[in-house]
Amino acid sequence: YGGNVEILGGDKNIDACMVLFPELIREELIYKDVTEIKKEQFQRGVFIVYENYIQSLKPLNDSILIFLDFFQYIEPLIDKYLTIIEDIVNTCSALNKRVYIKYHPRETSNYVDFMFNTYKNMYKIEKDIPSEAILYNCDNKMCVISSVSTSLITMSKLSVEIKKISLIDVLNIDDMHLKGVYCK
Repeated sequence: YGGNVEILGGDKNIDACMVLFPELIREELIYKDVTEIKKEQFQRGVFIVYENYIQSLKPLNDSILIFLDFFQYIEPLIDKYLTIIEDIVNTCSALNKRVYIKYHPRETSNYVDFMFNTYKNMYKIEKDIPSEAILYNCDNKMCVISSVSTSLITMSKLSVEIKKISLIDVLNIDDMHLKGVYCK
């Protein structure tokens, strides 16, 4: 963050934080005055900030939504990752389910685009559309899949009912802190 801040929120001049999940904050921030952003506050904030996106998006119903991981993060596991994505899309095709794919907002490598020609049940969501706006338009029959996308965590404040699946164990990502966050 410009060399001045090592940890977002960690500047010595910041003495209070408003967070979605106080139990998940970084160790460096536990000594600050921490206030939880309640579910209703977050939902209202998302609607106010992303209203134009929310109103322009089609509702997603009874489908699978995959938030793809940033290629740089997943690159060492790319073969296994692509196999898992393809298995999900294949299974959904057999069940006549749509699969929506969203790249990470900073992604420059369109590493699953080759699949769109093969699978007619796969649809791309533009990467610049905020995940919160997309999640706001999901029904309770949706299932959201990713490995370590923060969208899996923040969506718990938008909808408890939507099924969430992290691929962290399937990919054998051995980071105990991350596993703890995604298991909660």
